[in-house]
Amino acid sequence: MRLFSIKLTTLICTFLLLFPMEVFSLEKQTETLLGKFIQKRFLDGFEHPLISSGIFAINSEAGFVWKTVDPFPSRLIVTKGSVYQDVNGSLAELERGHLIAELVTKLFIPVLANDHKRISKDFMVTENVDKAEGLVWSYQLEPKSEVMRKFVKQISVSGKEFTSEIKVLKTTGDKDEITLTQQQLVTQVPSNIEALFILNKE
Repeated sequence: MRLFSIKLTTLICTFLLLFPMEVFSLEKQTETLLGKFIQKRFLDGFEHPLISSGIFAINSEAGFVWKTVDPFPSRLIVTKGSVYQDVNGSLAELERGHLIAELVTKLFIPVLANDHKRISKDFMVTENVDKAEGLVWSYQLEPKSEVMRKFVKQISVSGKEFTSEIKVLKTTGDKDEITLTQQQLVTQVPSNIEALFILNKE
């Protein structure tokens, strides 16, 4: 049951006006942001992290897709205000207020889209003085809501033009580290990516 809950809580993680102006933003754009991810989940009692990888796409009109390719295929889809989870071809809509839906819509999507206003509404933001080499900015996020504080203790977000690293420390002591790579803004979405937004097909 714990592993099932952990699998559901894969996606976690902005910015205030503190963020440098040169970072991109989808707030006033219709382009689609594409990228790849590698996620390492460190669990208490496990010597090695659980590793998953895949691709993601976010568009201010079409929505958001997080497609896990390895080790097991799955999708998380946000479109028209609803959140869906597709595991092995079984599609289920997550109810409003569901913890996963809250985390994805209030945390993860705003981080990827650099939506400062949405993030500062739900999180307290503090600048990290010590940044890893090559990074332009780095911030700590602490959830404001009591519900989210029960699950997430602290989030570290860093990057250059795009968000490149998201680290989530959970109240259980478990930790997620997500590395985002090959990010690009496109106006013409490849057909295989466009198909991921369709709810009735992989």
